[in-house]
Amino acid sequence: MAVSGEITLHHERAYIQVGQFGMSSGHGILIRTCKGRKDYTGGANHFVALGMLEDIPALAAAVRAITGVGRDALRSSNHRAA
Repeated sequence: MAVSGEITLHHERAYIQVGQFGMSSGHGILIRTCKGRKDYTGGANHFVALGMLEDIPALAAAVRAITGVGRDALRSSNHRAA
């Protein structure tokens, strides 16, 4: 733990950061809404387990639930499958 790092995905409507914060809690992924790429404070912080990186569909569902990003694409693909 002498060296830490983080990975950030900063979208127009979502800010996702994987890091070593809160390791004792088991949470290592921060997800929040934002209003553009210059919004570094965004909406409320939501943390999910670092282990969600092993289940990308579940992580994507969490991101959609928290930020709303990707809901339109999901709806249109469900309509095509029906």
